[in-house]
Amino acid sequence: ITFGGTDSNDYARRTLDLIHGYCSKKNITIVIVSGAGYKYINELEKKVARHSNVEFYHSLGIMSEVMENCQCAIASNGRTIYEIAHMHITSIILAHHEREDTHNYAIIDNGFIPIGIFNNRDKENLLMQSLSDLVENSTYRRQLYDCMSKVNFIDSKNRVVKILENVL
Repeated sequence: ITFGGTDSNDYARRTLDLIHGYCSKKNITIVIVSGAGYKYINELEKKVARHSNVEFYHSLGIMSEVMENCQCAIASNGRTIYEIAHMHITSIILAHHEREDTHNYAIIDNGFIPIGIFNNRDKENLLMQSLSDLVENSTYRRQLYDCMSKVNFIDSKNRVVKILENVL
């Protein structure tokens, strides 16, 4: 679970509350990463301390070291989605606000499950159903993984570097 550097809507704590029971029943470890600007850290740390299946990291230098051990993610629709895609981690994506909801990379065709703005009970139900689908349907999870695997960020990076070199 990660929602950017500030997580202004406190989605991390809200998501933990929502998925914890399901994850406990399925023996799933929940990993939460918050950024340096997260202002609800004390409240989240208290909540995490009550759960044996939750790990919490705050203000990591290199988040990919934690991400490489995750099989799926729940994240916001910001820059982290590109790191998630590069690492081929199937993900459920929530938007913090309308502008973030307009970012169009995190779609099913790219291996993401977009939920939209996380602002009502219907979105909570959609999140839980999406998590259940990822955990319990390996064919579906594989299809999303395969969609993510189509994009090669290393080749894209090299292509951009060559274009810039030619311009310079």
